[in-house]
Amino acid sequence: MLKIGSQQTGDTITITIEGGLTIENVKILERDFHGQAMKKPGAIGLNCKNLTYIDSSGIGLFVKLVNTSKSLDFELVFVEPSQMVMSLFINAKLDRFFKILSESQYDKIYLA
Repeated sequence: MLKIGSQQTGDTITITIEGGLTIENVKILERDFHGQAMKKPGAIGLNCKNLTYIDSSGIGLFVKLVNTSKSLDFELVFVEPSQMVMSLFINAKLDRFFKILSESQYDKIYLA
């Protein structure tokens, strides 16, 4: 089951993702992300610490969200990906394309 929460601090919005991101539920995250993006933030952080599973649809959505953030001129940051998610990012070479930070780095740069 996918749980999504969001919190705004200044011009940064943090979206917390918990559970698995699959073809059955990617539209939920996409809809929430676009709603937050319409607020014109300086940055959106996707906290992936409790993201337990992601399939190819989820990976495809992440790539789409990066492109959306570029077209709407805000930063997208992947925060504290779980070990499994980080392994997928590395294997797909997405770690070269995605901005990935630890939770402490993210807090220091975007929420301080």
